[in-house]
Amino acid sequence: FIIIYYYLTVIYININYFNFNFNFKEIMKFIDEINICVIAGKGGDGCISFRHEKYIPYGGPNGGDGGNGGDVYICADKNLNTLMHLNFKKIFQAENGKQGKSKLCTGKKGKNLLIYVPIGTIIKNKINKKAKKKK
Repeated sequence: FIIIYYYLTVIYININYFNFNFNFKEIMKFIDEINICVIAGKGGDGCISFRHEKYIPYGGPNGGDGGNGGDVYICADKNLNTLMHLNFKKIFQAENGKQGKSKLCTGKKGKNLLIYVPIGTIIKNKINKKAKKKK
């Protein structure tokens, strides 16, 4: 399980502020800051299973591996101007991997999570004090 706290900052500078020929996007430029928690998906559990066939008393193991957990990606989107869409949800978690099954069936991989932010977003890794004390 990986828990990462991010501090997101969007900084916009409006050079033509006093020019009256501007559009709505130029009016909405400001400094926007939020704190979010990002958690990657946990890998799935493996399966403990043994092959059983007639006339083969000790068939050997045939359990599958667990699926990988999902990853978290932060993507820049030119259509966004603020971090308002991230303000109402503070914890973002990718999907966990599924459990492996018998007959060497590997578990399903967890879905990746994409977080869209405006271009120019500064992402800072905020140190988790509780996780640091456990080490």
